[in-house]
Amino acid sequence: MAAQQRSWTFQNPQLGLHTGFSWLGAGAFMPKKAVFKFLMQLGGSNLWKERVQLGDLFFALWRNQYPVVLSHALAPLDQSSSWSGRIDQWSVVYEHMTDAMFRLTTVLSGTGVVHGSPHRVGAKADFVADEELPSFRDRHTRSSCSNDKCLFQTNVDMFPLPESIKWHPDTSTSPSSTTITPSQQHRDILQAHEARFKSLNFPKPDFVAMHTYHYAVDQDLSTCWQSFLPLEKGSYFGLRFVLPLLELGERAKLIEVWSTFESTLISLGKYMVVKASVDGTNWMTCTGETERTTGSIRMKDLRCTDVGRKIGIQLDTRGIQFLRFEMKEPTATPIEICGIRVGDMLL
Repeated sequence: MAAQQRSWTFQNPQLGLHTGFSWLGAGAFMPKKAVFKFLMQLGGSNLWKERVQLGDLFFALWRNQYPVVLSHALAPLDQSSSWSGRIDQWSVVYEHMTDAMFRLTTVLSGTGVVHGSPHRVGAKADFVADEELPSFRDRHTRSSCSNDKCLFQTNVDMFPLPESIKWHPDTSTSPSSTTITPSQQHRDILQAHEARFKSLNFPKPDFVAMHTYHYAVDQDLSTCWQSFLPLEKGSYFGLRFVLPLLELGERAKLIEVWSTFESTLISLGKYMVVKASVDGTNWMTCTGETERTTGSIRMKDLRCTDVGRKIGIQLDTRGIQFLRFEMKEPTATPIEICGIRVGDMLL
C-alpha cells in the first residue's frame, strides 16, 4: 500500500499542483477547515451523484496537499459485505482518481471547463495554492512506536520525491464533452504515471512490505526496517517521545540498537553520533562507552554537551523529547534497524 501511494503523488509547479492520494478509509485525521473547503469545492463543481457517492477519492486529491502517511501494521478487516467481489474495484478507483486529477488541474490552470461544463466563477479560490509546511521533503516522522510512547523519525526516504515526476495535464487524453472515457483509458493514464515513478530507483512493493519503517519500533527484533539506499553524511534515524523523558539521564543510561547486518553494526560503531534535544531544534551531543554485542551496538553511561557546557541530560527539568542517531560519514550500503532500547524501554 505504501509503495502504491507514493506513486500516486502529483506535482506541477507551473500550476501550483502538489497533491497525493491516501486511503481515508484506512484511518485519517483531518482539520475541520479541510472538510469545509471540500464542501465549497463540491458546490463549485459539476460532479454528478455517482461521483459524489465516492467523494473520498476526490477529497484526498482536491486538498492539493501531500498527505502525511505513517507506516503501521495492517489489520485485516471483514470483507464479506464489501463491493470488491461484485465489481472491478480498481476500475472504479482509477476512473475516479483520473477524473479528480483532470478536474483539479483544469481548475488550477484557469481554463475553468471540465467535461464541457464550467466550474462556477472563482472556483480556483476554493483550492489551496501553497504547499503546507513543513514541506514534503522536510517531513521526517515515519511511524508511531508500537507502545504508543514515541514516533520513529528519519530523514532517509526510500522513495523518490514527488518532484521527481511532473504531472502534465494532457487535455488530449481527458474525457470529452460527449463521451465517458472507458475505464481502461483511466487506468492507462494513471498506470503510465505510476510507471514513470517506478522507472526511478523505486523499491519493490514486496521490499516495502517486509522492511518498512514501523518494523524498527514494533518491539519485535525479528522484523527490521531497511533504508533501501545507503546513508549520506548527516542522515539520521531517531525518536520523538510523546512525553518528555525526565529520567533519561538519571535512569536510562543505556541505549541499544539492534541489527542483523554486520555492515550496519560496523557503520554504527564507527560513524554514529547520538544527539538529544528538548525541543527538536537545539541539540546536545552525547558521548559514552560504546560496545559491540551479538547483533547490537550498546552505548553506556551517556553524557551530553550543551552549547559547550558539560550538562547531564537529567539536569534539564523539561526532560528530553528527541533522540537522534546521526551518521557523521556516509555508509557504503543500506542500513537495517531491528529495534531500539532506551533504558528499560524496548521499542
